[in-house]
Amino acid sequence: MKGRLRYAVCVSAAALVLVWCFPSAGQVIRGSMSMTVADSQCAVVAGAQVRATHKDTGVAHSTVTDNSGFARFSLLLTGTCSVEITAKGFKTAVQDNISVGAGQASGLGTIEMSLALKNSSGKLARGS
Repeated sequence: MKGRLRYAVCVSAAALVLVWCFPSAGQVIRGSMSMTVADSQCAVVAGAQVRATHKDTGVAHSTVTDNSGFARFSLLLTGTCSVEITAKGFKTAVQDNISVGAGQASGLGTIEMSLALKNSSGKLARGS
């Protein structure tokens, strides 16, 4: 009888441990970030290269804006990131100290890009 009781207690304890572990599997430890890229006239910039870099680790993620100027990063490490956006004919846009929280979506809104200035030879200035 003692053997059966001990077996029942062990099985019950194991079942409780498994049940308590399942909620932790759903814990989110990464975040996301989204933005729309537009020029100074509020026209969206499709095809812009967007790079998000985690400040502490140096891990970088890249994407390209879609036809509506939208870009999104998922599964980013939590912490502080910087975003660099480049597009032909525009100056590079940089946004620093963006906080990415676990399970949170950081919406950066619209990031405005300025047109690159032409130098006296009529060529686009460096950084375009």
